[in-house]
Amino acid sequence: KAMNALDASRAELDDRRAAALEQLEEQQEKLAALARAQAQELAKDPAYIKQRAETEELDRVAEQSRRKTEQAEADREEKGRPYREDPLFMYLWEAGYGTSSYRAGNLTRYLDGLVARLVGFAKARPNYAMLNEIPLRLREHAERQEANVAAAEAELAAMEAAAIDAAGGRPMREAIARAEAEIEAIDSQITAIEDQRD
Repeated sequence: KAMNALDASRAELDDRRAAALEQLEEQQEKLAALARAQAQELAKDPAYIKQRAETEELDRVAEQSRRKTEQAEADREEKGRPYREDPLFMYLWEAGYGTSSYRAGNLTRYLDGLVARLVGFAKARPNYAMLNEIPLRLREHAERQEANVAAAEAELAAMEAAAIDAAGGRPMREAIARAEAEIEAIDSQITAIEDQRD
């Protein structure tokens, strides 16, 4: 008897879900048609045209930034290998030799100085530091460019949404949000019923 009640509840929820899904699809189709019509109008709007051009330019700059970063990271990997494969250089590097973070006693300092002269550390250290630093700086720059693109795209989306709302799209978007929320709630109830049934 309890199983029959659960099955009946499940069937009712399935029907409600199908109706909500139908409503959702209908509203999405209406909104998509309205969006297509508004896209043609926006294509004539000087403010939108300007924003779109700025967004495309920012995207181009961000893409170049990404490529430069990837190249610098590849260079760091390839050109840094000889440094990383030299155990004496890496010992001095990791000890912070030649920097304010270097901490060693007098004898160790003296011996490290001999090793540093032997491997040409004074010349190699700034090159290796730069090799490691450039990709980090480029990565930060690329991330800033990506953020600029995201902001510009959000501005474009806001302009599109405002145009759609001005043409009567708000009720459709609200209906879509309600249908999605209803479907989510029904799915939760269905999961609960399946758990009880199990």
